[in-house]
Amino acid sequence: MTSSTSPLQLLYCDDSRSDRKAFLSRVARPLEPRVETRTISSPSGLEAIAQSETPVDILVTDLNFETVGGDSKDGLRIMARARERWPETAVILFTAYPQSLLPEEVLEASEHGLRRSTWVPKIADDPEEAWAHLLEVIEVLVQRSTPNPPQKIRAPARSLEEVLTWLQERPISTLEKIAGFEGYPRLIGKSAPMLSLQEQIRRVAPTPATVLILGPTGSGKELVARAIHTLSGRPGPFLAVNCGALPHDLLSSELFGHVRGAFTGATEDHPGLFRAAEGGTLFLDEIAELGADDQVKLLRVLQEREVRPVGSTQSIPIDVRVLAATNRDLAHMVDSGTFRQDLHGRIGSFPLDVPPLVCRREDIPVLFIHHLADLAPTYGKQIESVDPKVLRMLINHDWKDNVRELISVVTRTLIRLDLDSRTVRPEHLDLVPQTRTSEISRPAGGSLLQHILAGQIQNTLSELAREHGKPAVIELVEQTMIHFGGLPDENSTRKLFGMSYRSWQHWAHYNGLTWRKVRKHHHIDRTQESPKN
Repeated sequence: MTSSTSPLQLLYCDDSRSDRKAFLSRVARPLEPRVETRTISSPSGLEAIAQSETPVDILVTDLNFETVGGDSKDGLRIMARARERWPETAVILFTAYPQSLLPEEVLEASEHGLRRSTWVPKIADDPEEAWAHLLEVIEVLVQRSTPNPPQKIRAPARSLEEVLTWLQERPISTLEKIAGFEGYPRLIGKSAPMLSLQEQIRRVAPTPATVLILGPTGSGKELVARAIHTLSGRPGPFLAVNCGALPHDLLSSELFGHVRGAFTGATEDHPGLFRAAEGGTLFLDEIAELGADDQVKLLRVLQEREVRPVGSTQSIPIDVRVLAATNRDLAHMVDSGTFRQDLHGRIGSFPLDVPPLVCRREDIPVLFIHHLADLAPTYGKQIESVDPKVLRMLINHDWKDNVRELISVVTRTLIRLDLDSRTVRPEHLDLVPQTRTSEISRPAGGSLLQHILAGQIQNTLSELAREHGKPAVIELVEQTMIHFGGLPDENSTRKLFGMSYRSWQHWAHYNGLTWRKVRKHHHIDRTQESPKN
């Protein structure tokens, strides 16, 4: 960067002569004398400047340079060359064609310094607004003066023994806030899998890319989504919805909104979550639970960047970033016909895998101590130390529900502690909750079928979905069809599920399951079918 006593050096790259003139009058002039501006009309002009000794502090570039014989995406080349020559250069993309960038090109631009806040659209219908917006963004960069932040204490990303030693050498009070992800401290972990995840979050957060967050139940997928939003710089709110928690007819209205009179009970207009999240981020948890109709509507929103409320003929433009999450195999669902391939392609261009707790055991002691220190005041406890035996017990535990289970263990531990206890010892640790009924509380679909056939469980499919989660029940329906060689008959559905054949069939078909699809997916020969199928 140029020294604080010299004006900043700005380079504006645009193939339009009229735009270069407009930039000088509407943007460069108000920035004088704090900023000196140069302009070029093509990527080749950058090479001459790159040979000079004067650095470029701020680069503003168009994307398309076809009118001067260049390429439609030469702006990416200009960014890359500028950052290669001047690594500290701040980059602004000023273009009328942001949608032309592929997801991988968006990520490439982010690696060259582009951020969500420095992605400025040219607006043909309102150029004055575009120039004013660009001036505001440059003003922020000019006025920004960030001193070097103090070095933060970080937990080591090494062996378990090193982590345990490191923890035991420090009092609890100093450990509460040291292991978080820089920029979003609630995302805790310094193991190799978590460092890799954090690096991917840093790369994708400043871009407008849709992100698919994958991981088992309780692993912290929503925390990852919140970290992406926080680091994105988007000024709007972060809103989240669980797609599996609402009936399909209500989910459509909740997401896309509705107009008055759209259906019985719609007594007033409802904007919906997409419009409520304007300028921010909408997190779609359990996106695999979307019904077929809602999948089509979501695909259209992602493609057109506009939403049409239920009962309306008018589409409303939106500026919302979409993040999605699931613990299911969407590729498998695409193959079985229960999830749209084109929607999977849209949301899955940049997947993030959140590791289960057993794959990052080095983080378990730090997570435990962090939540212990965080929750202790709520329970009126003052913790000064943790017995090393406790930490080893935690490391060796099989965390089926991941971080969610660990927080429950912390809560039960604090309840068991006496008010005057200052050290957590093995006898305070409760790794098996007393309320856990049995190992069949949330079995997978195949295991669930065995319990049903044995008469240990008799519930409707809807009741089972509420208790065990819809993914397990969809698997259960598939396994039931395979067991019976097709749809079970009336006697079987009533005996095993307490449902009529028609109700059982309706639930299966509503969730995209037919015997034909199941047979095709599992490569079942037609000779294995029951006579009625």
